[in-house]
Amino acid sequence: MVLRRAAASREEAAAGEGSGTNRHERFCRFQTLSPVSKSHQRKKNEDTMSNISQSGLRARSIKLPVSTMLAGIGAVLALSAPSVALAQGKLCPVTFSVTSTETLGALQITTTYAAASALGDITGCTVAPTGADDVLVDPIGNDAIIGYADTTGFTGPALFATCQFLVTNDADPDPLAANFLVTIDDASDTGVPPGAENPTIGVAVGACVPAGSCSATPATGCKLPFAAGKSQLKFKDNADNTKDQGQFQWKSGSATLLSEFGTPLDAGETYSWCVYNAGALVRGSDVPAAGDCDGKPCWKAAGTTGFQFKGDVEGIAQIKLKEGVDGKAQVQVKAKSKAGNFASPTLPLSTNVVSQLVIDNGMTTTCFQATFTTPSKNDIASYGSKSLD
Repeated sequence: MVLRRAAASREEAAAGEGSGTNRHERFCRFQTLSPVSKSHQRKKNEDTMSNISQSGLRARSIKLPVSTMLAGIGAVLALSAPSVALAQGKLCPVTFSVTSTETLGALQITTTYAAASALGDITGCTVAPTGADDVLVDPIGNDAIIGYADTTGFTGPALFATCQFLVTNDADPDPLAANFLVTIDDASDTGVPPGAENPTIGVAVGACVPAGSCSATPATGCKLPFAAGKSQLKFKDNADNTKDQGQFQWKSGSATLLSEFGTPLDAGETYSWCVYNAGALVRGSDVPAAGDCDGKPCWKAAGTTGFQFKGDVEGIAQIKLKEGVDGKAQVQVKAKSKAGNFASPTLPLSTNVVSQLVIDNGMTTTCFQATFTTPSKNDIASYGSKSLD
């Protein structure tokens, strides 16, 4: 696993002013421990990574030359758990911030949730500063390695990374910030050569939200929009959850038959809205088929071409499903709860967001997906984007 240290480019440039014999290449290491019975899931990148042993107790360091490290500046490598169906639970955002006042050109930390009994898993992390970053998540061991490097650097106090912690049992307590142990593996400034720094890292746990039956990573084989740029995703985040809102519109969809929506008027299916930020689940809500909402059926037929849900189930207020040929099929989910049952995912999001509506009857699964990479709004209070596909 490679952490690209952008500060190396400055040093190489400085060395290049002298003779060729004075040129040297700096390396940066990502050390990982792979104890027996732990399995690190990895995305392979042949140009930047080597295989890491998945058994034994020996720590291994992987080193690459500057030219290779700098080739991927700005790329995000998100590694996370395999897609496995989850029980009802809750997602809790955990933030790691540099609380000291200093400018950092490179920072790598390892965090481990050290509770006496495992209440859940770290399922994914995203890095806040703009630059080259690597993330390695081991949900089995409840730890994550988070690295960053950039020639410009960032100045604390500032948010460094946000991780998602999944508690699979609603009855279990929320994770405690004090239980997240943090080790600083590497920290340096933007000087040439880089000087060592010793930042302080603060940990905070945000409000937990339902995880639903969504898998830890996006489902595969989903139906995509037929026309690009038509689907939309929006969130509003407020300190008062009764004012939080969310909306997913899968517009101009690929050809979809009415039967592919299942039979929501009868019990059997579960309709799950799942949102993923940089590959990690950040919001999940389940709406069952059938049921009563305020004394009326939650679901009803929408003419002969679709179905509609209205109610307040895990914060979901409305679902609309419409069959159609290519470019005409539609799926819409709206979330808002006067009872405060809906909480927006922690904003801002990354530039790699996936939204899915997953329909599961216990034997077969159908899902509808759109990907969002260029938000028109993306701050702590609101998010809005049209789809890439």
